[in-house]
Amino acid sequence: MARTRAVGIPVAVLLIGGAALVIAIAAGWLTVHAGAELCVLLLPAPALVVGVGVLFEHVHLGPRPKPGPNESHHAGVAAGVLAVQTLLAVAVGAFYCLAAFTQAEVPAVDATPRMPAGLVAGKTSESCGSSSCALFVPVSSTDGASAEEIVRRLGRPHETCRPNGVLLDRRPRCIGVRRTGDTVQLYITISDLVD
Repeated sequence: MARTRAVGIPVAVLLIGGAALVIAIAAGWLTVHAGAELCVLLLPAPALVVGVGVLFEHVHLGPRPKPGPNESHHAGVAAGVLAVQTLLAVAVGAFYCLAAFTQAEVPAVDATPRMPAGLVAGKTSESCGSSSCALFVPVSSTDGASAEEIVRRLGRPHETCRPNGVLLDRRPRCIGVRRTGDTVQLYITISDLVD
């Protein structure tokens, strides 16, 4: 649909960059706390990027000339393909977003709260059940504090829960501390939206 390389190349770069961002988030290479919001915002992005490019050319080059009798109608075909692709992307993307942000998942390691002075986090482990997934973080002391003191320093006498996302991801994410003998674990869970 682009008439000039000055518009076509930046539009192509933006489209490839957007696709790479979606792949990075879906594959777990990039962790974002507003994943549901980003998922929804990215659905109409390709059509918007192409539309801005077409509008830019229209403003700076004038209306697209009508093709002659022996010229092809590439722009019309491209617009039709873009419309079908956009509808499919929105439909499939909406289904993916709905599925991805209603099911339990293992919390990202960067969701672990910062350790207070004198405490260190050990190697994490994870587990998933029928409606919840958890990340377990063993916590130890660098100054020989007892398990009871470690629990006190963590400042989490009760499990606390809040929504996992900013606006759309309403799955409960809970953080708490579990003590078993001399072992202290911080746990973070993300549960299904609907049990």
